[in-house]
Amino acid sequence: MSLAIYQGEEIEFGVPFKTPGVTYVNDLLEALAEYRLKGGIPALLPISEGFSQFLRNGGRAYGDMAGSSGVYDIFEITTPECENSLELVAYDKAIEQYARLASQQLSRKIGREVHCYKASIALASPHSEEYTTRGAHESYLAENIRIVDKLDLLVPFLICRQLFCGAGGYYKKRFLISPRQMFSECIYGERAFGYWPVITLIDEPLADRKYYRIHVTNGEGVRSELTTFLRQSITSYVILCIQRNKLQTVPKMKNPLNTAKTISANIDGEWKIELEDGRRIDAIEYLNSYYISSIEKLFEESNPADHDKFAFKELKFILEKLSEGSFEALDKSVEWAIKLSLIEKGIDDFFEFEEGLTESQKKEAANFQYTAVTDPLFEDLTKDFGFKRMVSDEEIHRALLQPPKNSRAELRVRIADHFKNRVKNISWNSISIDETTFHFDEPHGWNENKIISQVAKIESYLAKENR
Repeated sequence: MSLAIYQGEEIEFGVPFKTPGVTYVNDLLEALAEYRLKGGIPALLPISEGFSQFLRNGGRAYGDMAGSSGVYDIFEITTPECENSLELVAYDKAIEQYARLASQQLSRKIGREVHCYKASIALASPHSEEYTTRGAHESYLAENIRIVDKLDLLVPFLICRQLFCGAGGYYKKRFLISPRQMFSECIYGERAFGYWPVITLIDEPLADRKYYRIHVTNGEGVRSELTTFLRQSITSYVILCIQRNKLQTVPKMKNPLNTAKTISANIDGEWKIELEDGRRIDAIEYLNSYYISSIEKLFEESNPADHDKFAFKELKFILEKLSEGSFEALDKSVEWAIKLSLIEKGIDDFFEFEEGLTESQKKEAANFQYTAVTDPLFEDLTKDFGFKRMVSDEEIHRALLQPPKNSRAELRVRIADHFKNRVKNISWNSISIDETTFHFDEPHGWNENKIISQVAKIESYLAKENR
């Protein structure tokens, strides 16, 4: 039995303010719509009137949280539907490339750099010391076997997983394992904004109703390929454990949101969890006793791929080193440990600053420079320090230009290319051509023959309609 599970990721980029209260989000979207890839191919898929929000690789780029009509506060780019976590890593890095291309195109137009930050937080307004959150929203397509009734089994894992996939960073002049956790005000919510839930309960699978989309919203965008890979892999395995009844009960946390904040604020180790029954338990022990043991059962009855075996082995190593307090063993793989080592211990060796900054201001500036996908610093650090990588530059380049093979995203792109200016609208699971909308609710099985057959069926149907 495979451990593959369809998944996707939405990255919210922090961008500078253009004028008080207005960021460069709209300008970046317009610049991306104008950008041409190799061979003069538009970065966005064209529709009959302007451009769709869909990218050439099957993902999307769009604005969110409009402060006023049509003026957006958040620059958001998503991956296409990916079949597994390793595939997603390549498209996560392609997201960074698309943000960089938008910035470069805009820079050519206005004569100044507009950086895009893959950061957990952003300033709420110019010259303000208040923060708002930016993050990574993850989607996992689960079988709809009332899994929504079992999400309480997932929540404690999402609270603790920051230990191996936290982004690290500064909030109110203090280094945290996962700054995003400071903003969550509820476990479940109907939308991702406002109270910043851990899980958003939107009944929107964007697929057949036999599926349920688990929408996790307490994640963070990170630069480390291994951190992204582990976040996606291990979360997938936990969801499969719940779905396949390998995980049926976990001790309840007394206050999950406070626990998330307490773990995040502790960079010294020995993280403790207070349970509803009054006991206190070590967070690593909690993960090992309930989640890691369940994943082991899942692996025994499944057919793990090589990358699955690697993910699980790497997780066990990381948890062991965290338990020992050996954080230096993780400073080439775990994002928060990388930042802690670079910024807290060697800030003047690797980062550049304006004159006159205080020590705390220098640390925050270094963190933002690290997260800027429009700055070459991270790539330089990766080469100099040997940060662990999961995908090659060639795989990232392919992910920039093409959707995943044999995917619904590939179907979307092929249909858009075939029917060109007859396409009126594109969405995740449908496409409108002339006056007809065609739905594609099954995410699986879109091999070359099926894609060719589907395009032929649409062409035949439209020919009959237009007689």
